[in-house]
Amino acid sequence: MFSRLFKRHYLFLIFTALYFIIAFTTYKSYSITADEQYRYERGREFLQIIKHKPTLTKHTQIYVDPDAYYIYPMLLNIFNPSFSYETFHLENMIFAFGTFIAFYALVYLATRNKKSSIAAVLMLYLSPTFSGHLAFNPIDISFTTFYMISLLLIYLWGEQRKMYLLVLLGITIALTQSIRLIGLSLYVVLGMYELYTYIIKVDRQNWKLWLKENSPKYFVMLAVSTALVASIWQLQGVNYFQQFSYQLSVNSNFNQWDNIIWYMGRYIYKDQRPWHYLFVYLTITTPIYILVGFLMSILSIKELVKNKIFFLIISSVLLNLVLYACIQPVIYNTLRHFSYLIPQITMAAFLFFFEFFRTKGYKITKKLLLALILINVSFVIMDIGRLFPHQYSYFNELVGGVSHQYKNFETEYWGTSYKDAAEWIKNDYVKNTNIRPKVFSCALGYAMEYYADNKYEYTYSIGNADIVVCDNMEYTRRGYNYKVLHVIQKDAAVLNLIMSKN
Repeated sequence: MFSRLFKRHYLFLIFTALYFIIAFTTYKSYSITADEQYRYERGREFLQIIKHKPTLTKHTQIYVDPDAYYIYPMLLNIFNPSFSYETFHLENMIFAFGTFIAFYALVYLATRNKKSSIAAVLMLYLSPTFSGHLAFNPIDISFTTFYMISLLLIYLWGEQRKMYLLVLLGITIALTQSIRLIGLSLYVVLGMYELYTYIIKVDRQNWKLWLKENSPKYFVMLAVSTALVASIWQLQGVNYFQQFSYQLSVNSNFNQWDNIIWYMGRYIYKDQRPWHYLFVYLTITTPIYILVGFLMSILSIKELVKNKIFFLIISSVLLNLVLYACIQPVIYNTLRHFSYLIPQITMAAFLFFFEFFRTKGYKITKKLLLALILINVSFVIMDIGRLFPHQYSYFNELVGGVSHQYKNFETEYWGTSYKDAAEWIKNDYVKNTNIRPKVFSCALGYAMEYYADNKYEYTYSIGNADIVVCDNMEYTRRGYNYKVLHVIQKDAAVLNLIMSKN
């Protein structure tokens, strides 16, 4: 059995080995980001609540903080008692591999072609706006992993009626929902998928019979999922049934967040965010060949929906885009709240290419398309190399890359360049001047303290500072006029400025 699996999936095993080699050799290169301290500290706090049952704090009560589902950060703390940010990054990368497993499995089941399936996995891995988040985004990436696993299980078990499979599927969807409530969309995806398979397999007309036959199954899954989520919320001092409608509201409006957004060259508040925010970012931060493949998959939907997995994926993507257009939830920091759609969009694009290259004829068109894809992939790889470890700031060639867009859109919203600034102060400024300066930063003060290594003193008061460090967005907004000592740049894009007050 294992020898057959190895022969069949040896390419994915090679990818697995390379993935973990890269993870273990690069995880220390990634910087602390803006959300991490809060996430991990709440996870540590929640772990203490589970162990000792002390009084809940306002931070761990999800009716106070709408984005406070701390099961995953709690698990990270269990395996990282020293609270090392570098270890958290490694843990995140290890857990994120679950996305690639589910992704590969779905593509293989759709194509039954191991070489094509590994090509699809590489497409996803080489998507900078996804892979650039793996190390330091504990919420959006963990949600993506659970969402992709749920889609895989919907395909494998969605048509089953075995009780233990229904329970497991309900648990998986509950874990997804417990990170972000948009995970509830999986029930709609499941219903759409099952109705579709019933229509093409059994009866094109009698959908009422399908509803009657499947109602008990949905009841079991909903009961299991609701019980699990209610238990998780109860651990945080929240009555699920009393607070559910409120949670839907705050997860849509995100009333705890009221920062500014940099979009199309101007600062806006969340209530000024235009309807096209998500769609613009999808267009300008997705590699061009994936974007084209996805759009072509929609245009070719009549042919591609014959593939059940394509229907499952495209229905999930379109449902979530429609929900976004209708509800207009508060999102910020480009695509990160919708990062779970990137693997699905990539898969839809790949399945279009797979079917197109299998068709007869079009030899010249196929050769030209393949050449264009490979050229674009080479450009993306070069961009990743130039931007690493800040590749989440990627913009595609349609808009000239990050060097042409850093003044118009958010690029450094995670603040990873503050580590670069800290390293320059320690290794260049202090070394050359023999001065231990006081440093103030416009953001990520805790990260600047973490990286100080006693080479400089961090201060939270700009009045006491000798050196001021600002990412480009904050520098532009605050209008500082201090002497610039050094600029942190990637691919000609200004990420951070180090200034002297004296």
